[in-house]
Amino acid sequence: MITTVVIKTNRACNLRCGYCYYINEATERYGETISLDTVEMLYHHLSDHVPPDQSVRLIWHGGEPMMIGPRRFLRFLELQREYFKRPPLNSIQTNGTIWNPAWIELIQHYSVEIGLSIDGPADVHNRKRPDIRGRGTFGALREFTDTLNYFEIPWGALTVVADDFVGAGYFKTLDLLGASSCDLLPVMRFHGAPDTDETARIRMIAEVLRLYREWRDHWQDRFLVRLFASYIGGLAGHPSVFANTGMSPEAFRSFVVLETDGSICTDVEFSEIERASGAPHYTLGRAVFDRDFSFANVVEELDRRDRMFGLTALSEGCLGCDFSSACGGGHPGSRYSLLRNDFQSRSAHCDLMAALGITVRSDLQSIGYGGN
Repeated sequence: MITTVVIKTNRACNLRCGYCYYINEATERYGETISLDTVEMLYHHLSDHVPPDQSVRLIWHGGEPMMIGPRRFLRFLELQREYFKRPPLNSIQTNGTIWNPAWIELIQHYSVEIGLSIDGPADVHNRKRPDIRGRGTFGALREFTDTLNYFEIPWGALTVVADDFVGAGYFKTLDLLGASSCDLLPVMRFHGAPDTDETARIRMIAEVLRLYREWRDHWQDRFLVRLFASYIGGLAGHPSVFANTGMSPEAFRSFVVLETDGSICTDVEFSEIERASGAPHYTLGRAVFDRDFSFANVVEELDRRDRMFGLTALSEGCLGCDFSSACGGGHPGSRYSLLRNDFQSRSAHCDLMAALGITVRSDLQSIGYGGN
């Protein structure tokens, strides 16, 4: 059953983050915004699919979703009352730079959860997340977090781990800004993507390990970091709860993306693979306006693709690895080979995952937990 839908509100952004694989110079239909009709068709099909005693999670995403304005977003939220007996759980992932008081009122009234994209201290954030004119955006972000904190609106941080990742001051910055949670997401990478600077990558791995140790020693009671917690849980024999440490078949079949034109797609991580390969690994060939559309058929298609490509199983390259229980083979998209058009390689982040696995396993062994 589909339990989570990421809704792409628009194909535009007021920032130009260098690592972004969704909004960049190659973005097709740049500036397109989702229509009320498209959202209403989504609600119609979801209300038929999800049992009335359950809630679906809607993650409003972009681009930058706040570019659509609070009036349009309010209409999207108001429309939910016409379709759902139990209100959806709404969250919005934003860069936090173009808010206004109307957004704050809306967020409070509808209990919208907030995710903020943050890359670290001001100097790091400004360098990695400039606006379209190349100017830093930490100041605008700080004004937003101060306002959220003033109105006691909790928010979480989302940070992309690219090859130029800097961990120094990361947790102190989030603590200062008032984040209630944080997540680290390794940047989208697959076999056959443009080569990266190996020296920079080695430096990034060292930064992540240093950040893990800092979290372990000082911050784990303050912040849950799913990347780190999943490694600990995996080595202790618990299933993954994080897409970047493997997906279960049930999780893969429960999550889709709604594009601005009404197309239904898989995890957005696959969009760059589709762009590079031309093969339909992101789009599912279905749209909410299709006469025969149903989410039951979407689930069937997700299951078919999983079985065809082995997306939720360990790849051939991962079999026998000491750390596969911790990393789960990584995100399925990171195992893609452009040359072979399959997902049977080790993750393109295997070097990072192995280093983290060695470190976490050593910690567990030092306290007498596990011998492998």
